[in-house]
Amino acid sequence: PKYTLKFSLNQYDIPIFANAIPAIIDLDQAQDLDRRKQMQKLLKILVQKLPRDKNGDLIFDVEEAEDLHNNAVQMLRRAVGVDVLTTFADVDSLDMSDKNTTTTTDDLAKVERSVFNSLGFSQNMFQIGDFTYFLYWPANASNPSTYDTSACVYRYNNNTATSVEIPSTVTHNNRTYDVTWIGEFCFSGKSQLQQVTIPNSIKQIGFYAFEATGIQSINIPNSVQNIYFFAFADCHQLQTVYIGENVSVIESGAFWGCNSLTSVVFAPNSNLHRINNQAFFNCVNLTNIVLPAELKTIGYKAFNECLALSEIIIPPKVTGISDSAFFNCPALTKLTLSDSLQTIGTGAFNKTNIDTLTIPSNVS
Repeated sequence: PKYTLKFSLNQYDIPIFANAIPAIIDLDQAQDLDRRKQMQKLLKILVQKLPRDKNGDLIFDVEEAEDLHNNAVQMLRRAVGVDVLTTFADVDSLDMSDKNTTTTTDDLAKVERSVFNSLGFSQNMFQIGDFTYFLYWPANASNPSTYDTSACVYRYNNNTATSVEIPSTVTHNNRTYDVTWIGEFCFSGKSQLQQVTIPNSIKQIGFYAFEATGIQSINIPNSVQNIYFFAFADCHQLQTVYIGENVSVIESGAFWGCNSLTSVVFAPNSNLHRINNQAFFNCVNLTNIVLPAELKTIGYKAFNECLALSEIIIPPKVTGISDSAFFNCPALTKLTLSDSLQTIGTGAFNKTNIDTLTIPSNVS
């Protein structure tokens, strides 16, 4: 060319990423080869089988199932040859790959790692101590390196510890990240784990995060905004729960089957708006729960089979109580309904022993 324009990026006039250029070229060629091999092949359909309760009824409504499906698609958005099927039917995972074809996944991963190593950058996932973490950023980020990423506690790898404190920050490759998410299945099945300390940096507690652990009590700090589906399901040793003021949603099945749970206490200024379907289903020993003033929605079978629950006061902002919300709560003798209540679902208080009840005039 007749004219050129040079930007001096450092004192040596050497491109910053010069040492990574050969590895990047190799990666580009390897990815192109892999893409051409995979373009016309659907390797696997990942099937999410949405559960039913023991009576065969659906746990999730259509909107919740759609959320689950979209979350799975988002998590796998970069996976090649993988599709997601979310279904209520009994379908197994479908493997569409050719068993006689040699995959290039491992080779491609090695080439990719060489690029990160050349650049000195971290990849998404790493392990420090007993925890595996990954970094995440907005899904629409065209250049994720320009965003302030946060860390997710993805897996807890210790199978013998009885107590653990989740760190509020983690340092990796000379950069410190806030730990803001407890990932799906992070502690699931760690039956020996009796005590967990959640830091005030955590904003989300993921699906099945503490399912079937041996925790005996849990303090959910004010930083947490959502407790996702089945987060504490089948924690049979769990006795007491404290829920901080910024939790806005307790998702379906969050405390399903916690049969030793006796007390749930909400922060005085709780911002809880929704208790979704079967959130406290079969918490047979639950006796003490005062629903917070900002609550608006009580989901389907939310307190079904809470056999020891004796008194419930419905907060003033609740306008509707879903079907079977307090079904089969035989110890329930005292119920106070709010004047703003408009609908009471079918069987909402069936198989209770309420002595007296005043139905508000707005209920149709």
